[in-house]
Amino acid sequence: MGTLKAGVIGVGYLGSFHAQKYQQIDGVELVAIADDNGDRLSEVCQRLEVPGVLEYSELLDKVDLVSIVVPPSKHYEIGVFFLHNNVHCLIEKPLAERVLHAQHLIEIAKKNNLILQVGHLERFNPMAATLKQRVTDAVKINTIRHSIFKERGTEVDVVLDSMIHDVDFILDFEHSKLVNVEACGVSLKSDAIDTAQATLSFESGLQACLEADRVADSAKRQISIETTGYRYSIDFLTHKASIEQKSDRIRETGVMIEKNVETPFSFNQLPEKIDILKDEIINFTDAIKFGKLPLVSGEDGKKALEVCLEIMDKIHSVG
Repeated sequence: MGTLKAGVIGVGYLGSFHAQKYQQIDGVELVAIADDNGDRLSEVCQRLEVPGVLEYSELLDKVDLVSIVVPPSKHYEIGVFFLHNNVHCLIEKPLAERVLHAQHLIEIAKKNNLILQVGHLERFNPMAATLKQRVTDAVKINTIRHSIFKERGTEVDVVLDSMIHDVDFILDFEHSKLVNVEACGVSLKSDAIDTAQATLSFESGLQACLEADRVADSAKRQISIETTGYRYSIDFLTHKASIEQKSDRIRETGVMIEKNVETPFSFNQLPEKIDILKDEIINFTDAIKFGKLPLVSGEDGKKALEVCLEIMDKIHSVG
């Protein structure tokens, strides 16, 4: 296979980074970008020295693959257009706003033998990947995802804008059946839900508690996983991780003593430099080059969407 020709639709904050990463990958050429905001398009075109178009349809005969980084309401329309025209797609989360639309995108990609990948970035964090590989007896997961308020992304509830990352991580981590969803949330600064809490209960007994807040005083993105003996914690902003042994005391002749248990693994071998967006895009282009499944498939995106919509239904039913 020769050089892959890439395009990016939507070059706002995140989309411009997609464009930059394509320019850094061997065997890939960023041939053009598209955005219906002429001023933003002009600025990014000049900065990256790449052609730009106002109408995404003008990319059609120029590209083999695209990143679709536009508001969620347009994911389905643009995804259908490119998949119908035999262009591989990396669609930012959520895959779509409706499950039927997500399923249709999956079916078109399958019919045309195309790669459909969904932008759930945390799957590419090596610390999160280590947890998935090495922790097998989790009893509780806690996630916190806070951000300072910005207008960007407020066209959808914080569940689809932010919490969906953690939902995807949990569904990838835990393979037993989801048996119950409880949730609450409120709108504070936008017309959509701005802060939400959800509890997911699984058949295995695992309970996952998720919190997302986009009107917080400071940014915070953390996850902790508890087993009977340990608590594993990750800070996604600082890329720091820790393993804490829980107090496991044994009563012996009336005296409490600590039970020593060897730590099952450490995070010491992780790379010093982490660029999860670049790793995500490399995974996408490698899937195209070598005909393999991407790490985050359309089916994965649909599953995360289904759970998020159930969370949103719970919130609105009690609101």
